[in-house]
Amino acid sequence: MAAMLHDPGLSPKCLHFDRLSAFVLKSLFQAQPYIDIDPYTMERTAAWMVKHQSQSGEFLEPGKVLNTKLQGGTNSTVSLTAYITAALLEYQTNQYDKNIRKALNFLEMKLSEGIADNYTLALVTYALSLAKSTEAKMALNILNGRLEHQGELRFWASPATELSDSWQPHSTDIELAGYALLSHVKQQRLLEGIPIMKWLLKQRNNLGGYSSTQDTIVALQALSACAVHTAGSDIEMDVIVHSTEEENPFVYRLDNENRFVLKSNEIAATQPVEVTVLTNGHGFGIFQIFALSRWDKEKVFLTKHG
Repeated sequence: MAAMLHDPGLSPKCLHFDRLSAFVLKSLFQAQPYIDIDPYTMERTAAWMVKHQSQSGEFLEPGKVLNTKLQGGTNSTVSLTAYITAALLEYQTNQYDKNIRKALNFLEMKLSEGIADNYTLALVTYALSLAKSTEAKMALNILNGRLEHQGELRFWASPATELSDSWQPHSTDIELAGYALLSHVKQQRLLEGIPIMKWLLKQRNNLGGYSSTQDTIVALQALSACAVHTAGSDIEMDVIVHSTEEENPFVYRLDNENRFVLKSNEIAATQPVEVTVLTNGHGFGIFQIFALSRWDKEKVFLTKHG
């Protein structure tokens, strides 16, 4: 699974991808509390990546990138450096402090010069926030200055030419919002990030994920970080759901004992349904409605027009 492992019979351009190695390192470290991970694998991955850092602090991709989807559609050394720096910071070892410091100096310099791409800026902001850089606040302020507004929701949108074919936003936009929300949490500015969190929640599919593995991982990491920071407060709340299809309302009682237990009900809608949600009490919770349409193939008719 470690992306840096090399078969001597293959060209270095076939396997050596710093971004993929950073993704593997991050995934292995996060999985460590739940499954057995060989620490040596993570050590080799990190050691392999830092070999490709230049004197200026930036990380260079030794392989040829054929598909940039894994890196937000950009082939920038700035975004690559930010991604690897964040992975090394999350790895939580002081073995690479000098490499991280050089990388942070590079990112801070690029921030002062101006970063036009929002995805790259979000990665840089997250890396600086993880490192508690003095420039992190400014980076997040710049990123927030480029927000799109839709009612109480806040998000970043890809150009029309890059929009996703599905109803869900482009994966890059999900990742971007995830990194931005993580930066808000790291900088203890969660209140400002609530509209971003709400937008991320509204983009989930009925299984709770998004359109790809990577954007799902980043978004869930951000949402989990928010949950951790709100879990300390007491909760005692009744959520009452009225539906025109049901005679009696659904009542969900939330307290400190069951706050992490998923509660759900299905409303079988045979006609347009009106749903009203009321809450009483205090605390923080997430309520979602998923609307699924089902086609009856026996009742679908094709009409031919002459």
